[in-house]
Order: sequence, then structure tokens, then C-alpha cells
Amino acid sequence: MGTNSQYESGMGRIGGEVMYWDKNDDGTTNIFPGGMPGARPHDHIVVNEDGGVEYMRVDGEVINDYRDYHG
Repeated sequence: MGTNSQYESGMGRIGGEVMYWDKNDDGTTNIFPGGMPGARPHDHIVVNEDGGVEYMRVDGEVINDYRDYHG
């Protein structure tokens, strides 16, 4: 995954669901539905600056991995 040297992050809501997000130095944004992931299993979405989904893991299953994060 990308690095976040400036540590730009926050909490927000999308469709009434709490989300934690943080920016990567490459301009992508990590989104964690359900809040901060901690050590528990969590969903993870990475979007690019244009809003395109580059990576998505839901319920432990990788749905798409356009940037080959885990390849």
C-alpha cells in the first residue's frame, strides 16, 4: 500500500455509514468502512484522484486489485 508521510486523515460519513480515510503520497486515498481498522478484519477501498476504485477488499475477499497491491 502507499505511504502517508504527511499523515492527512479523518473520519466521515458516506450514506450514513462511518468511514475512516487517509491519503497516500501517490494521491490515492484509503477508505475503511466502519471506522479505523485496528487489528480486526476490515474492509478496505483505495480510490485514485479521479474517484476510480483501484483496490477493494470486502469481507476478507479481494474484489478488485488494479494496482496489484498483493500480487
